[in-house]
Amino acid sequence: MRLVFNNRQHSVGHGFFHSATIKIKDEKRRKEQRFHYVYDCGGSKKGLDQEVKNYLRMDLRDDPLDAIFVSHLHRDHVSGFGRLLKKRRAKYVFLPYLTPVERLIIAAQMIGEGIGFNQELTLFPVRWFSKRADKVIQVSKGQGGGEFPFPEDPPPSPDRPIDFGKTLKYQTIHQSSHETIEAASQRIYPIEKMWDSDPVILPGLWLFALYVAKPRKNRLSEFVDELADELPSIGVPLLSKKVDEEEFYAKAQSILSNRKKRGKLAKCYGKVFGEKRLNGTSLCLCSSPLIQADWVPKDAPLKVVFPFGLVDRSTSKVSWLGTGDAELRKEKDIREFVYHYQSLLDHVHTVSLPHHGSIDNFHPGLVGATNPMEVFVTCPENSDHHPAPDVISRLRSVGISLKKVTDDGIGFHQVFEVHYGKASNS
Repeated sequence: MRLVFNNRQHSVGHGFFHSATIKIKDEKRRKEQRFHYVYDCGGSKKGLDQEVKNYLRMDLRDDPLDAIFVSHLHRDHVSGFGRLLKKRRAKYVFLPYLTPVERLIIAAQMIGEGIGFNQELTLFPVRWFSKRADKVIQVSKGQGGGEFPFPEDPPPSPDRPIDFGKTLKYQTIHQSSHETIEAASQRIYPIEKMWDSDPVILPGLWLFALYVAKPRKNRLSEFVDELADELPSIGVPLLSKKVDEEEFYAKAQSILSNRKKRGKLAKCYGKVFGEKRLNGTSLCLCSSPLIQADWVPKDAPLKVVFPFGLVDRSTSKVSWLGTGDAELRKEKDIREFVYHYQSLLDHVHTVSLPHHGSIDNFHPGLVGATNPMEVFVTCPENSDHHPAPDVISRLRSVGISLKKVTDDGIGFHQVFEVHYGKASNS
């Protein structure tokens, strides 16, 4: 039997579109099972449309899209989901829980920058995704982390093949502790909620470890105070922290449909954050084989396919770590991140730097803790600040050559393959 992990970073310029397929190939029974997932789907329109089209035609083909992981709601990370989900409904969507204030900030950012955006996806993502997926799961920051629990599934073998059925296992929150009340929307669009300290498991095979990086609350409070003065119809309810989602969305739409009020919303953002783009809540993803299960041989022959050739190695480093736009520059933030993922970091092969390699999101502890074999960023081909020159030089000083995935149509492709188990002679 063979386990294959095929992942691709698509060429979308200033954006992010990552897709992967986990395959179990049972030569004895001539059977292949596939699990497809996507982490973010956004970027420059021309390159993104073509990449989505290629993904549907060449990678997904007639298979269902099993899972989507959304890091955050900035346009450059979500603008392709409309096209993708128009062609293929998703089974699961995991996205970070963003308060109404955070979503309104994203809208204000894009208004101030003159960028068009999907209002429903930005302001009411649960409703938007519920129309296009079987299950929507909001992920909130938990108190645990550090040691992800692993299920005690029996190890696979040719005589005991896995039939994972593409059903993910995760622990839901039965009693919500969110600061907003979403009763009305949940009656219409039922959602599930989970902590990032609990894993998402593809039984017997794979672990998706999530981490919610949160922004600092004091600046969010300043923004709400400005809203209460400039736009009291929406600002005052947000101060109470008791907001019905349907009511919030209706009020937000009334603001966005009025040119004068749109200007006031952008003004509130400018007063608090200036010209700097706020990197809010971001969902990180560590995609990893169940490395603590006996069937994963750490000395197994591993084939890694890159654009420039085939390399045969023996290694336990297979995992892929995506960071979205997480703010990891401060010592406290990187410590929390490393603690959360500490049981998985030794197995990380590839790391994406947060926010396209911005110096405001980078801490050398990210690569120091993971010691990855590949580090990359997504950025326009001729950008002079993404990735930041200081980030490039810091990585070079520790012997890491940073790869850039631009809009040149090449992308970044990896294939990991491991053979395991021997048929019984009896």
